[in-house]
Formats: sequence, C-alpha cells, structure tokens
Amino acid sequence: MIDEFERSEIILLRIRKGKATELLSEHLLIYSGVEITERAKEGATWLMNKKWKSKITNWDCINSKLLMLKVSTSERENMNLIVVHGPNEKDEFYEKLQEALDKTKNQVIVVGALNARVGKNTIRHAPHIGKFDERHINNHGRTPLDICMDNELIITNTLFEHKNIHKYTRVLNSKEERSMKDHIIVSKNLKKRIRENKSEKKLRTRKWWKLK
Repeated sequence: MIDEFERSEIILLRIRKGKATELLSEHLLIYSGVEITERAKEGATWLMNKKWKSKITNWDCINSKLLMLKVSTSERENMNLIVVHGPNEKDEFYEKLQEALDKTKNQVIVVGALNARVGKNTIRHAPHIGKFDERHINNHGRTPLDICMDNELIITNTLFEHKNIHKYTRVLNSKEERSMKDHIIVSKNLKKRIRENKSEKKLRTRKWWKLK
C-alpha cells in the first residue's frame, strides 16, 4: 500500500486500523479504533504524507468512529479534519460528531463512511447539497442533512458532475447496486476553494477521493 500511496502522490488517505500513532515509512499514521492488541474491525484513520505531517498541530481520538485533526495550512489559518467511520448507534455517533463540530470555527472538513444516502436536492436542503446527488435516501441519510443545516456545511460529493465510475463510492456488482455512502463535507465558507471531488480507483487497496 505504501508504494502505491507514494506513487499516487496523495496527501491524505483514509484507511482502517486500530488505535495508535505511528510513523510508517516516514509517513504519519494516526488512528482511532479498537485497541492495537485486538483485531482491527473498525476505526477512523489518516495516513498523512510525510510532506504534510509537520503541519498537524493536534489530534483527538474521540472514539472508534471519530478522529479529529487540526492542521496548520498557513500562519494564520488552521483546518479541522474530522474522520468518520460508519455509525451503528446513530444517535450516539451524531451526538459526538456535533460535539466535535462545536469545537471548530467554521474551518472544518468531515470525511469518511457515513453509510448515508442523502437523496435528491430539496428546497429545504438546497443550500447544503448540490444538484449532482443520487435519487435515493436511506435511514441514515436525513441526519447528515440536518447536521449540515445546523452547522452551515455542504456535501461536496454532490457539487460536481461525473461519470458513474467517479460518482459512486460503493458498488456491489453481484446486485448491480451503486451508492454514494461515503462523503466529504466542508464548511460553507470553504465551498469556493473546492474545485473537484471524485472517487478514484488508482489504489488497489481501497477506493479513494480526489479533492482539489
């Protein structure tokens, strides 16, 4: 995986792991999940390119589903990155996510597997979702939309038109089922700085996003 990571020149890669902080081939691996001695079934993880690891000023392993990083992007600006991994206990998960969002100052990116299909753009959610969404909404879909409304966030997956191979983040060929259950969500004031968001398959180990 490391060879592919370096060849692709990715700055940040979300993967799964246990709970620790390590240097992996000079890259920084921070993960929040089950204990390192246990089988890593779940967790939120960043693999940070060595060129950027010095920019991390702080991190908080909230629980196995949530990890928050603070990154210094300039002398006057800090960015908050919140990594999420599919909630089972939905109410508890979103309560913790809201607590993390309350600690930020409108400079936040939420990325990961929410297992949420947010459906079509509606009048109510129009400021928080683009026109290139998917048709269906599932039981997990309404809560992220409400979180976006309450915190002035935008689901960037829906802002750009792409072919299906770059739109859907999960594909079950056996059932011909495609969905956009993984998301990148940003503060509304960051919208103009997002030039692209699409799903890629360049890494054999996992599908990843290209965000510019």
